Amino acid sequence: MVTLDRLEETTCSEDAFHRGPGQKVIGTCFYGDTESESHQTRLYFEGISENLEAMAEVYPDWTMRIYFNESLSKLTLRDICDLACEHDNLDLCHVGKLPMGPEIDDVTLSNMFPMMWRFLPLLDPQVTIFLSRDLDSVVNRREMAAVAEFIESDHVLHIMRDHPKHELPIMGGLWGCKVSSTLDKWKQIWPLMLQDEKVVDSTIHYGMDQYALDKYVWPWAQELALVHDSFNCDKFRTPFTRAFPTQRLYELNNFVGSIRYSPEYQTLWETCPENCRPKDHPDWEYC
Repeated sequence: MVTLDRLEETTCSEDAFHRGPGQKVIGTCFYGDTESESHQTRLYFEGISENLEAMAEVYPDWTMRIYFNESLSKLTLRDICDLACEHDNLDLCHVGKLPMGPEIDDVTLSNMFPMMWRFLPLLDPQVTIFLSRDLDSVVNRREMAAVAEFIESDHVLHIMRDHPKHELPIMGGLWGCKVSSTLDKWKQIWPLMLQDEKVVDSTIHYGMDQYALDKYVWPWAQELALVHDSFNCDKFRTPFTRAFPTQRLYELNNFVGSIRYSPEYQTLWETCPENCRPKDHPDWEYC
């Protein structure tokens, strides 16, 4: 088992450090103007508490980490702190005050595309398993079943695509990793990403997490990852692509990565291709 001798090696906070080794972490990020149209529409703040409540049922022994910076207002910071007091499965990680050592300095983190912050548990020796998730979605039992298959498997990475529009090799909020088996690999990859001007260009506001995953992770991950894909299985087929283990239910938010308050991306009624259905359940039109 990996042990941690120094506080400086954690990629979150002293509170996270004191949880000890063997942590199972869901990484998220929260930043920007909470009064902006994006925040008001997607209700990211509300997504924090909704996910924490869902995690109590879906991932009861997991912890959520929220990576944030000084871009948040004092009122919002107070609200987040209140949530941490109310939920013992939440750790707050201020990217300007991380105890971690020389791998990444505060200046680099401040300039980095903020959606990349949620990947920082990949460098934490205390983290055993990591999942990257978005706050405008809520974890559910469908993804839990897929993650359970991943955990029980010999694979070290996990990728999910559960919508026709999930047309990227790795969706930024729908992948995971067994950190305890890949820590050395991530320590090799992070310096390469930090030398990439696109990744650390603070003027870019969209898509650089996807860019980094496509360029620095997918080339080697595709041979090692367990992939659950219900629509684009042929487009990105790898040796270990398979259908989701549960049938899609006829209800709201019925796909992994659904956006809670988006009529277009909240619920999916489209049938999936026959090639993407489970081999033993070709009758699962909604797979």
